[in-house]
Amino acid sequence: GSTVVQYESPVRGSFPGDIVSFAVVYAGGGSTVGQGVVQLRQDRPPLATPVSVVEEENTTILVVCTISDPDGDRVMAVISSLPPVGQLFQVSQGVAGVPITQPGTAVTDRGNGVIYVPPRNAFFSPFVAFAFYAINLNPSAANISFASAWVNVTVEVLPADNSPTLTSGLNISTVEGAAVNIPITAYDPYNYPVSMALTTLPAQGTLVLNGVPVTTLMPALRQVVQWVSEVLNFSSQFPGYGLSYFALNVMGPQTDTSYGDHSNSWCPSSANNDCVSRGTDIFYTEFIVVGIATPVYVTEVHVMENLNPGTLTRILAQYPNGTGFYPLWYGKPTVCSGKQKYMVTAPQICRSAFLTKVLRLEFDTCHSCAGWHEIDKIRVIGTTDAPTGVSVVPSQLVYQPWASTPGPRQDSFSFTITHCPGNFLKTSQPFNFLVNVVNTTATPRMYPFAPAEEVAAEIDFSAEQRSP
Repeated sequence: GSTVVQYESPVRGSFPGDIVSFAVVYAGGGSTVGQGVVQLRQDRPPLATPVSVVEEENTTILVVCTISDPDGDRVMAVISSLPPVGQLFQVSQGVAGVPITQPGTAVTDRGNGVIYVPPRNAFFSPFVAFAFYAINLNPSAANISFASAWVNVTVEVLPADNSPTLTSGLNISTVEGAAVNIPITAYDPYNYPVSMALTTLPAQGTLVLNGVPVTTLMPALRQVVQWVSEVLNFSSQFPGYGLSYFALNVMGPQTDTSYGDHSNSWCPSSANNDCVSRGTDIFYTEFIVVGIATPVYVTEVHVMENLNPGTLTRILAQYPNGTGFYPLWYGKPTVCSGKQKYMVTAPQICRSAFLTKVLRLEFDTCHSCAGWHEIDKIRVIGTTDAPTGVSVVPSQLVYQPWASTPGPRQDSFSFTITHCPGNFLKTSQPFNFLVNVVNTTATPRMYPFAPAEEVAAEIDFSAEQRSP
């Protein structure tokens, strides 16, 4: 038959190549029935891999500590430093359990997970939230606490799409025939621009928005579809031959929808190992500024990605005076899953309240699919029709009561407010604004009486005093 012998070195740190010989004998007779040789190897330390996560604010974040052992030994994760903000917890039945308050605390979850809870209503660019390392749990007592190097967990918390708050009142008074300015102000917790949109019009007066009378709220119907016609700026491009992989390749219409490496697309100069935050509040690694031929009120932006798609994180429209960019949308890179394919990214954006012909697009190549990333083409859809009843807040809104409707009365209209950007277009519930129109203090008015020709009549001089 066969005999199985297990040998364990009693001395930690034996060098590779040490030879141990042994013999197998019968316990009773002492005769040798076999012999063997064991060549020792050095027990290698376990490994820990850095982790990066991106989530929205007010989200409980599950962080899996990635650890392994090259020799197949059992390993455990240990927290080596705590977050400067927020709180760490052990995982208990999939939710936050016991708080982790001391460095050196072992992770108890079998999947090596911990839960990080950022502060409420806070968002921030990527930072080192905490660190961990792996220890070797080889059955030999001599090998316990054989540790890896420390690695960091980098966390980015994006702002959630919270609706702005109206800060102005919802009623005002004026006298008949007199126009009145209506102040509408709003507060956004992230200091993004706020827009207002009229949803109903007054029944006894006219609204003038930014100098233009609003007579209808019918949406614009004429759409203009354009492909990018110029590239004004970009972060980087791969140094190919001729125009291969240059940013200029995003210009023109789409001609190929196949997935893969295309030299006639835009490829940044670095793959997704370029994990550097270049934004103030939104993480991105690459950007491109493009132009279209005809200025439009932008309603849609389509980004065609032919290699490792899902990197788009922000779309901005340049103000008409060229002094800055208005955010239309922000989001997170798409997590890789399954077979990759040519992808058209067309998020729901906030409609611009002004004409523009320049867009800036930002991409996160660090937290998306591994490898190189390529952008094929960019399509912009919009309208040349000015949107009625839509304006950036604060705006110049004037109510003009109709002179043909005398007497004290109350008029009203409604509007909503929203902000950009957003994963979805978040709009408030309609606000109803009341306008109280009161009588003026007027001089008495004479109402003449005209009798029929050659008919005697008694003339009554009557007058009416109209006062509030």
